[in-house]
Amino acid sequence: MPISRINISALLPALASNATILVPNHRIRDAIVTDYANSHHDSVFKSPRVFAIDVWIRNLWDLGAHSGLKPFADWQLLNSVQEHFIWTAVIEESLSELPLLNPEDTASAVNQSYRDLKQWLPGNSLERLQQAGANPDVGAFVQWIKSYQRRSAKLQVINLVDAIEIMLVEKSAALHGLPFLPAEICLVNFHEPPPLYRNLFTQLAAVTAATELSLHEATTPARMRHVFSDQAAELAACARWAKTLKSTTPDAHIGIVCSADILAQPVLRQQLITSLSDAPDLGSNAGSTLFNSSGSRQHILETGLVHDALLLLNLVNPHQSSNDLSRLLQSPYLLAAAAEKEARLQMEVQMRGYFAATTSMTDFSWHLQQTERPTHAPLLAAALLNSRTRLRQFPGSALAQEWAIHFSGWLTDFGWPGTQLSPADLKLYEQWQEALRAFAGASVVLGKLNLGSAIARLKTLCTQQALATAFHANNPLSIYSVVEAIGLQFDHVWLLGFSDRTWPPAAHPSPFIPYALQLEAQIPGCHSDVQLQRASRQFALLGTSVTQQLIASHYHADGELEYSPSSFISSWPEQALTALQATGVSPQSLPAVTADALETVADLAAFPMQDSETVRGGQSIISNQSSCPFRAFAKHRLQVEPLARFEAGLSMRDRGSALHAALQLLFSHIDGLAALQALTADSRSELVAQAAAHAINFLDRHHRDLMTPRFRELEQQRITALLQRFLELESGRHSFQVLAREAALSWQHEKLQLRLQIDRIDVLADNSLALIDYKTGKRAVNSKSWLEARPEDMQLPLYYTVAADSQQQPIAALVIAHVNVEKIAYSGLVAAANVHANLKPVTAIPSIATEWSTLAEGWQHMVRLRAEEFVDGLAQVAPVHGRSTCEYCGLQALCRIQELDSTMPDDDSETETEA
Repeated sequence: MPISRINISALLPALASNATILVPNHRIRDAIVTDYANSHHDSVFKSPRVFAIDVWIRNLWDLGAHSGLKPFADWQLLNSVQEHFIWTAVIEESLSELPLLNPEDTASAVNQSYRDLKQWLPGNSLERLQQAGANPDVGAFVQWIKSYQRRSAKLQVINLVDAIEIMLVEKSAALHGLPFLPAEICLVNFHEPPPLYRNLFTQLAAVTAATELSLHEATTPARMRHVFSDQAAELAACARWAKTLKSTTPDAHIGIVCSADILAQPVLRQQLITSLSDAPDLGSNAGSTLFNSSGSRQHILETGLVHDALLLLNLVNPHQSSNDLSRLLQSPYLLAAAAEKEARLQMEVQMRGYFAATTSMTDFSWHLQQTERPTHAPLLAAALLNSRTRLRQFPGSALAQEWAIHFSGWLTDFGWPGTQLSPADLKLYEQWQEALRAFAGASVVLGKLNLGSAIARLKTLCTQQALATAFHANNPLSIYSVVEAIGLQFDHVWLLGFSDRTWPPAAHPSPFIPYALQLEAQIPGCHSDVQLQRASRQFALLGTSVTQQLIASHYHADGELEYSPSSFISSWPEQALTALQATGVSPQSLPAVTADALETVADLAAFPMQDSETVRGGQSIISNQSSCPFRAFAKHRLQVEPLARFEAGLSMRDRGSALHAALQLLFSHIDGLAALQALTADSRSELVAQAAAHAINFLDRHHRDLMTPRFRELEQQRITALLQRFLELESGRHSFQVLAREAALSWQHEKLQLRLQIDRIDVLADNSLALIDYKTGKRAVNSKSWLEARPEDMQLPLYYTVAADSQQQPIAALVIAHVNVEKIAYSGLVAAANVHANLKPVTAIPSIATEWSTLAEGWQHMVRLRAEEFVDGLAQVAPVHGRSTCEYCGLQALCRIQELDSTMPDDDSETETEA
């Protein structure tokens, strides 16, 4: 039995007489046409003349223009894209007098306010605006309207509401005698048309046989209400309800109806797709065959195919966002995406390790061209080279239709959109072509554009074009807002999210139309009273359009916010759901076991190192094994690294490397305390300047684009100040002699071989050694954590173990030298008071009070034990400090720590954060 969305019995006489049926929207049109088709048993029949009102007006205008009739032939009717472009030009023209942060958004808001003004205050609306007073927003709106009308008159273009107004001003003269005006018109389900449309209907009735008809048949469905703890539970239960009804009553019309705000939330669509489909397609058009809706709230720019097309067009600029380039390296829509996949992935890893947030196209192309490197991607490099040639052929300015041709050629050079498109991507590609045609068609309103403006306007168009959704007559489920559902009939409806926050909708008056005028005209959204009255009428219509079951629900908490049911449903009987129903889980889908029967099995399988295996990493191997064995296994055995984030300007790592280089040079000239104290102020300043210049040269080699003269100067001043402060700290130390700088050491434990580099080794007054590690970041390990059974940072304990085997002198100090703008200081553990006054011997610290030799033996034992674990392949997911250990790991998707999260302690980190 076919699905009925509307009862057309009262409309059949008009359909039989071939009358033109005008309806408010495409939803009602589709419902009428489908129901009419279902009523015919013949496979072939004449299609009824059913049109959405705005489509019919446009068709009427085009017919009049083609016939050379006034006023139709005097004006070209704008589409929504062209109209927006004119408003944007108007707003941008006024920026010198009215600075705005986002002209595009302002243009959209002004456009909507203009439509509201014309629809709800037809006639002398502009004059009434000018009489409203000195409100600056209203004054700006008046000026924008005048500018818009001047531009439109110059171009001889007109928007839809102005076109209707012209027909009304001409009274019946504009419509009377039109050879193509239907002899009979039936206006169906216009429940609350704006005054402009009401006046149009009156004029139509004066020149042709126009009648109005409501297909609404009042019903009294069973009503109930559900309350949920949170939105996720509500969505899950609603989706489960819809899925059950789809399978048990496939010929029923099922509706999920909610406020426009909830309908715009991506979580709603995704939850329904996941719940309604056993194998959900997560692509751009996912859900298009699972339910009918008025149109996607997602725009084509939000899809991978179109997003990548705009990124490719943006490559005309010499500097690019590194994130955007990374996206293109991963894109499946470029030429040779599969053949060069590995090289492009290696290029992204290279970029994230060494590139800043902004990258020059010259550097990017250079890396792709290097034949001896794993980043070599010759086909992409050739496409980039060819694009430079094409770019030189671009005109300085051109019409949009010419730019559309250039853009298509540019994308073809990069092989976009590829050769292996899914059905969903093919539909998207068709929408892209439509967008490009719409862009070309806007030439009359855009005029000549330079390259940057052309790309910006095309991007704007893509942000406004929603993903196309087709109507499926055999699909019983529809998802609409309340306004969208008005005029249709349902068998079952679930009113989703009907709390006191969402229904009636909050007022959102236009800032550009005086509130008094808005209230007088009863413009939707202008006032809470208007919203309440409209919501009451709409709710009554919707509530009596359901034949069997009407359910309403809301959730009562969102974080600290609590919600009550809407006053429209608060009196409905509340029905409690079982725990399984509330979460949307089918009892039949659960295995016939109880929670008590579940068993947790610890997987203790180990994967010992192989003789042929090469392991990369220095001290981080031991530190990672101590922090979490799985982290060590993944990073050093599997060689998995989380993708680093791009940083604006110089990264902290590069700044740290430059400062390390400066410190190395500095202490190649200062070999001890005596030499430091012997320096005059001028000599010290000269040495510091040399070291700072050495650091700047290091940065120059790696970041040519960033190191402008002014930035070089500022960075050199910063490094100079840090070095001066650190030398002041060093001059306050007890006697020392620099024994080694960046001392290279190696250490082997069974199959594991480590290569280490200690920043500095000093000889102290008692001939013992101090191992010093420079820390240039604000976050450093707390040295007291070295006393734990499994310290997260084992760097200096490892250095002690390795150096103790290679140095003849005893090691009596493990020191961290903090060198950053917020802290110049020492921390660490020492055996005696012979390093700095701020470092007390371990025996004098009450919380430690342990002999140095005992600590040293413990470190050596821990290092060897962690090395043995690594060699044996111990790879448990066991973060030593719970969530705090995982915070900076980046491997959560691989280890699936979330599955253990309920049993994991929320341990405080043992790291120091300098203030």
